[in-house]
Amino acid sequence: MLLDRLKRETRADHDRIEADLDLLRPNLSLADYVGLLQRYHAFFRRWEPRVGALVGDEAFFGPRRKLGLLADDLDQLGAKPSTLTAPVPALASRAEAMGSLYVLEGSTMGGLVIARHIEGVLGLRGPGARYFSNYGRDAAERWRTFRAALADISRPEDEDAIVAAARGTFVLLNRWLCPQEPAHG
Repeated sequence: MLLDRLKRETRADHDRIEADLDLLRPNLSLADYVGLLQRYHAFFRRWEPRVGALVGDEAFFGPRRKLGLLADDLDQLGAKPSTLTAPVPALASRAEAMGSLYVLEGSTMGGLVIARHIEGVLGLRGPGARYFSNYGRDAAERWRTFRAALADISRPEDEDAIVAAARGTFVLLNRWLCPQEPAHG
């Protein structure tokens, strides 16, 4: 089954970015948090239009867009979006777009844990912290509907491309979100 394969074949990539981001550290600073939001914003600014076009179903993809949440969080924190140009995966098909979306939709489940930590460490809840809690109590249901949609559209001949796109997205995000120097600009 594709979903089992995705989970199995992306596990190491998932674990690596989780460890490298280290968002649950007790000394997470507001500057670190803002820098991360800026990097996410730069990524989504280029990724969302591409994935949205390839998915081709705005009723499905529209509610999954995150760029507005990131812009609102940055604004609430008195920060501007980064002017840096983020790399994005080279996606060429709906199957590849769904593989990439698997990574970002899956991250919403962990985002709830991160949101609670951000509230505890930085005192942010709601405005300024909406990206990580974007689906709130609906996160599990949104994840279930995404997984069902992925299973519905996937064909056996697309599975390798879906898995490769998911793995590539994890690797690219890790390089972009976990740089040696913080993002500013």
